[in-house]
Amino acid sequence: MKLLLQTGSRFVEGLLVVGLATMAMLVFANVVLRYAFNSGISLSDELARFLFVWLTFLGAVAASWRGEHTRAEFLRARLGPSARRGLDIASEIVVAGVCCVLVDGAWRFTLLNLDNRAPISGLPMALVYSAGVLTGGMVLALTGARLWQLRSAASADRAQRAHQLAQATTTAGAPRGE
Repeated sequence: MKLLLQTGSRFVEGLLVVGLATMAMLVFANVVLRYAFNSGISLSDELARFLFVWLTFLGAVAASWRGEHTRAEFLRARLGPSARRGLDIASEIVVAGVCCVLVDGAWRFTLLNLDNRAPISGLPMALVYSAGVLTGGMVLALTGARLWQLRSAASADRAQRAHQLAQATTTAGAPRGE
C-alpha cells in the first residue's frame, strides 16, 4: 500500500512539473512573440488556462498526499491521544463529504459540457471540468486510506491497553516475594 501511494505521489508530482514547465514555455513564448514581433500564438492562452486549472487541482491532490492541507493545529495539539484521533477521524469524514460534493458537481458540469468546445483549440470543455472529478476521486481515496489507518491504529491501541490491563491485573494478584 505504501509503495502504491509513493508511486502515485511521484506520478502526480511529475505531471505537475511537466504541466508547469509547459505552461511557462507557452506563456513565455507568447509574451516574446507579442512584444518582439507584434504577433502571438492564440492557442497558447487557452492551453495555459486549461493547464492552470489542472495544475491547481493536481496540486490539491499532491498536498493531500503529503498531508499538507491547512488544519487547526492549535486545537489538535491541546488534545490527548484519543481525542486527537477522534478529531482526525471527524476531519477525514468532513473531507470525504466535501470530496463527494466536488465529484458530484464536477461530474454534472462535465456531462453538461461534453458538447461545448473551447473557442480556439476546439477541445471539449468537459476536459476542464473533469479535473474536479479526478481530484475529488483521488482525495476521496486518500481519505479512505487515512481513515483505514486511523481505524487500524485505534484497534492496535485498544489491544495494547487490554494487554497492559491484563498484565497489571495478573501482577497485582500475584503473591509478593517477602
